[in-house]
Amino acid sequence: MATVESTAAHDVDLDPIFAAIEAHRRAEAEFSAALGRLSDLENELPEERRRSEIKMGVLAIVLEDDSRWVEIQRTVMATCKITDEAATNLLNTRPTTLAGVVAALRYAYDFERRGLEFPGGYDDGDLSECPWGVQWSVYFHRNLAQAIEAMIVGQRPSQS
Repeated sequence: MATVESTAAHDVDLDPIFAAIEAHRRAEAEFSAALGRLSDLENELPEERRRSEIKMGVLAIVLEDDSRWVEIQRTVMATCKITDEAATNLLNTRPTTLAGVVAALRYAYDFERRGLEFPGGYDDGDLSECPWGVQWSVYFHRNLAQAIEAMIVGQRPSQS
């Protein structure tokens, strides 16, 4: 009898969602590591040597800052961007198997359960109800529903 795990192991090669999950997992690990290094430097350097900061996605550099502080700010900004891009890719990758749907749901649950957040502000072209965009999860749920519907339609016997 097949289990979810054995089915998922087989589907890894068939379903692109597994690669998208892994890419996001790696990007998030890099971003978290950069934040850890930032925190370490924050504890090590005096405040007057770490005034450069990221504001609204732009790095404002203070020339007198320690070069390590400026470099870690750049690294945090770059890894954040890569993580957001991986989250968008995960969002736009439609699972092609039920094991993929389960894996995507579990991954999103585990990610958010740890207090982490996917990006927000997505725009589907109609911002009349929500002018600042919507959260990642709104499209995630929609896309998973569409994926499941496509699987259901694909399993129906064709009518001749």
